[in-house]
Amino acid sequence: QRLRNSNNFRQILMDFDKEKLESIILNLLSNAIKFSKQFEQVHLTLKEENDNLFIIVKDNGKGIPANKQTFIFDRFYQVDDSQTRHEEGTGV
Repeated sequence: QRLRNSNNFRQILMDFDKEKLESIILNLLSNAIKFSKQFEQVHLTLKEENDNLFIIVKDNGKGIPANKQTFIFDRFYQVDDSQTRHEEGTGV
């Protein structure tokens, strides 16, 4: 099983845009799977803490360099190195 998930709550009530949240989660999972080695697991954790929902995706891939992390929420931003250019992501 390549994808594992867990959460620490039964139900959480919140206002959100369903399509945008789905798009964000699918993009995170897609990138985690794409940039992980074959057969390595990707973990999705949903966690509620202090009335906040945390979406945590963990994998064993290359990761994003620290100096590029501040840009990841810029529209359509992609880390421009040979691996991501080769893989071609869409950004969100």
